[in-house]
Amino acid sequence: MWMKRFLAGVIMAALAAGAAADGYYVNPECGDDAWSGLSPDCVAPDGPKATIQAAIDVAVDGDEVILATATYTGDGNRDVDFLGKAITVRSVDPYDPDVVDATVIDCQGSAWDLHRGFTFTSAEGPDSILAGVTIVNGWAPIVDLGYGAAPHGGAILCVQASPVIHNCVLLANMATSGGAIHSTDGSPRIIDCGFVGNECLPHFAWGAYLPDGGGFSGHFGSATITGCAFLQNVLWSDYSDPGYPRSTAGGAIALWECDVTITDSEFRGNRAEADLAGGGAVDCIQSEVIFVQCTITGNSAGSTGFGGGVSFEGENATSTMVDCVVAGNQALSGGGIWTSDNHRVYFTATNCTFFDNRAEEGPGLWCPWCDAIANSIIWNGEGSLEPADAWTFVDYCDLPGGWDGDGNIDAYPLFVDPGYWDGSGTSDDLSDDFWIDGDLDLGPGSPCIDAGDNNRVPPDLLDLDGDGDTDEPLPLDVAGAPRCVDDPDTEDTGSGEAPIVDMGAYEFQPGGLTPGDLNCDGSVDFFDIQAFVLAITDPAAYEAQYPDCDILNGDCNGDGVVDFFDIDSFVELVIG
Repeated sequence: MWMKRFLAGVIMAALAAGAAADGYYVNPECGDDAWSGLSPDCVAPDGPKATIQAAIDVAVDGDEVILATATYTGDGNRDVDFLGKAITVRSVDPYDPDVVDATVIDCQGSAWDLHRGFTFTSAEGPDSILAGVTIVNGWAPIVDLGYGAAPHGGAILCVQASPVIHNCVLLANMATSGGAIHSTDGSPRIIDCGFVGNECLPHFAWGAYLPDGGGFSGHFGSATITGCAFLQNVLWSDYSDPGYPRSTAGGAIALWECDVTITDSEFRGNRAEADLAGGGAVDCIQSEVIFVQCTITGNSAGSTGFGGGVSFEGENATSTMVDCVVAGNQALSGGGIWTSDNHRVYFTATNCTFFDNRAEEGPGLWCPWCDAIANSIIWNGEGSLEPADAWTFVDYCDLPGGWDGDGNIDAYPLFVDPGYWDGSGTSDDLSDDFWIDGDLDLGPGSPCIDAGDNNRVPPDLLDLDGDGDTDEPLPLDVAGAPRCVDDPDTEDTGSGEAPIVDMGAYEFQPGGLTPGDLNCDGSVDFFDIQAFVLAITDPAAYEAQYPDCDILNGDCNGDGVVDFFDIDSFVELVIG
């Protein structure tokens, strides 16, 4: 997902040249903390600092600390404290993935030598920014946050702070709570970051009952997570105690009374390897959580767990899912989604695809107290939605056996490429199966095309297309392609004024316009960037250079105009 911001940066650079920022420079290979840090050139007296902390110590609000492309180790380059300053600490180019990968904060932590990357514990706000670095090998130091001393935040710790963390890679870090990032009583914004291979260790070893989260944990407060990828993060625990009916978990994310909005993010291959675990990808307890344009695939809560994809519980917990794919996840109960039997959970899903998830009960969703599911595909074999007497309103959905409600159908969705479970050569042993992603776009002739209800499409409160209109119906699908596109070859069977929205996370795009294919070579890729920029800046020149192309292929957000507001949607299409 961090590739998206790189592409956006490339496009913006082509549209307007930016000026280089001044600031304090750091170079661990040739710098000296006695120098002023005002120049990147390794010459006294104004050459770069040797450590990040030394540069932060002299910086004032509004300054930048610019890190040379190198590996940072040792004191001053780990356990770095922002000291409450409204500054930016960044690599030389946070939008270049090669620079991000090579600007490494190596914490060199271990169980006997505890270190993390950065701390935000002095009321930092959104003007405190960390951008474009890779943090590896953090092993969280122990801290008491008021509910038991334990290692929190393997790479980054936020306490009553609301920094912005963007275009960072958080790799192979460890903690008890938040393998990569832990936040308590704050509101961090995490944008276009990769959480890869982080781990949470058994929390009872430190005598505290805590939220977990292999990648991120949030306790109280809130958070915004946008454009992030959570890949192969793990929660480990073999602890069992009858006093605790199940451990909190979350292979990628764990939330405890923390309100979070998660958009345009991917959760793949995360695992909650704990007895009675909740949430192979995300575990939400007494939290208000919104998922928009997310893909949640191939995650596991184990053979005794709940919610292979996402679990929700706690009194009056609230969750909304829109334009999401939940496929190929597995658990004991609720292969895709699990909501608690014991508490009223307010769960709604609109234009989502729940496909081929596995569980002994509720393979798709275990949803005894859900509110409403609309315009969605719930195709997970027999018992896709359980229990059968669930207090759930289901309308304009496709699921085996149908369901009482308006507009529901029972017909195979005809995906382009549905994906499959790989049995690892042991057909009798499901425990070693793993999910292979396919393409859950609707194929031509799908019964889900033009079969939804336009009135169930929620407003664009997050302004996904960037046009400033938050009252319009959500204009984009999970891939960033336009919503409510009519297929002239399909009879409208849904509800509303044409064009009728499709069922599922993907909107079928019939022949004719191909959003994003500005050079008309039949595919949307890097080779369309130059043509896209030309279509925005000089439409006449575009039409002269590409006479056989329709410039409206550049209308990637579906508002009928090709302009700057199409950039984010175009980037979405390029990266797939």
